Amino acid sequence: VGEGAENESSISSSAAIDEIMSHERLIVMPLENLTGEPEDDVWSMLAAEWIGNAIDRPRPIDVIPAATVRDALKVLGDSASVSAVANRVAASHAIAGTLARTGDQVRFQVELLDARTEERLRTLDPAVGSVDAVEATVGRLADDAAVAAVVLLSPTTSIDERIRSMPPSIEAYKQVVLTGDLFCENRYREAIEAGDRARELAPELVSPLFLVRIAYLLLGRVEESDSVTALLQSKRDQMTNVERLIQDHRINDSAGDLDLATRTAEELFRIMPTTVLGGYQAARIALWTRRTTEAVDRFHMVDIDGPCEREWRPWWPNLADAYHLLGRYEDELSLVRRGLERFPEYRALMDREARALAAMDREGRVDSLLVAMEALPPRSGNDPNVSAVLAGLELRAHGHHEAARRTLETAADRYATLPPGQHRHNRGLAYQHAGRWNDADTTFAALAAEEPESWAVLADHGVVLAMMGRVAEAEALSRRLMEFDVHPSRRGEVIVRRVAIAAALGEQEDAIALLQEAFAAGYRYGTQFHTDPAYVSMRDNPQWAALVAPG
Repeated sequence: VGEGAENESSISSSAAIDEIMSHERLIVMPLENLTGEPEDDVWSMLAAEWIGNAIDRPRPIDVIPAATVRDALKVLGDSASVSAVANRVAASHAIAGTLARTGDQVRFQVELLDARTEERLRTLDPAVGSVDAVEATVGRLADDAAVAAVVLLSPTTSIDERIRSMPPSIEAYKQVVLTGDLFCENRYREAIEAGDRARELAPELVSPLFLVRIAYLLLGRVEESDSVTALLQSKRDQMTNVERLIQDHRINDSAGDLDLATRTAEELFRIMPTTVLGGYQAARIALWTRRTTEAVDRFHMVDIDGPCEREWRPWWPNLADAYHLLGRYEDELSLVRRGLERFPEYRALMDREARALAAMDREGRVDSLLVAMEALPPRSGNDPNVSAVLAGLELRAHGHHEAARRTLETAADRYATLPPGQHRHNRGLAYQHAGRWNDADTTFAALAAEEPESWAVLADHGVVLAMMGRVAEAEALSRRLMEFDVHPSRRGEVIVRRVAIAAALGEQEDAIALLQEAFAAGYRYGTQFHTDPAYVSMRDNPQWAALVAPG
């Protein structure tokens, strides 16, 4: 189950993980197609998805989405037995069966199984109908399966509120499946087009909208993504339980409500712990809320070799950050190198490779890595010098002061040779970390004059002024940060910038109080407290150490 990047058993045996793994979940397998016609496979998939949706309404058991089951089948190939699929997605029960055709009649036969042993628990009466009305036959089959699941798995669950609904047409469902396939191949524009075609054929469909929303977001089309979120919100009554949770999590996460986002993430994790929407989201929030060991366990539950998960790059740097916070630098280095085999020029992993090497005092290898990174072809907006700054800060945090000084000076020198308007914010940070205070002050002052509404520029300028001993000016900028009207999801981040100014001024009590306020506002914990020199004065404060320690 969810073997993660290592393709070996790496899941913690902690009680919390064991409890998640033992939770009861149902999968519905695409029915075995006995018609001899490959084009009838879509009937098998439609029947499986609609059975799952019908069972999910009264919810006698958590139902793992059909797309997750299809992904597991693709990975397993010829070895895709019911028990193998169940093991991969952490399911306890399954519905499986056959699709047959005689003349103009189609026949669906399914049974409810113990997924781990494949023991038959209940065989349903077959659903038979005309090939010209497959959708109606599937609808009857789905309703019968829901009743059987309730009676067998949760007899006390009411089924009075079941909503009978007709499946979409076969042509519409083909577009639903195509939307998912294109999305997993990173063909986002085509996925959006397929999703739109599915809804043109069946306007009541909501499932393709979830992938269309993410596709827009990954293409940087935020307004269109938000528009799809609003459309989905108007269709809540048509959603499955999992779809409602996904919708709620998106809204809570975007609003910066970390408490509510945590609740929805935990629900999704309980239902589908091996997926990006379940395991990865729950792991990411555990990382943000200083439950670092728990985050590692959850990251490892994600089936990172699934068709969609395989291309999910953020899994790798997030797990690397968790390892780093726990001081597991060898594990971090091993992980990022495996990730770079999959994504050879993924700079987020290159940065973390340099960081891990620096933490392990392999200075020569840091230097050679930074040289190799410089040789990479430039990309739009890419700043190759950031890696050197991160490595220098890491060297300094681990006491390798001479190596840190040399690395940071080299980075600052490179920034000084760039055209005046290029990477100015990062240039100011490089000057700051190299101790070139006047250059940093000049850079940030010029930026602040041009971008007076940028709280990030003002905050970093405030830290520089604090480091220079210009107390009144630094405090004035800290107060100005309080005046910014930021989105709730960024409020904690703005407060943390005030923490950095207070810490740089040596105002420890203020720094601690502000940090507590930032966490209460939903600030997302990360690696910055480990290396940022603004916090050096706080390192020996036990109250501070307790606040920033990984859990």
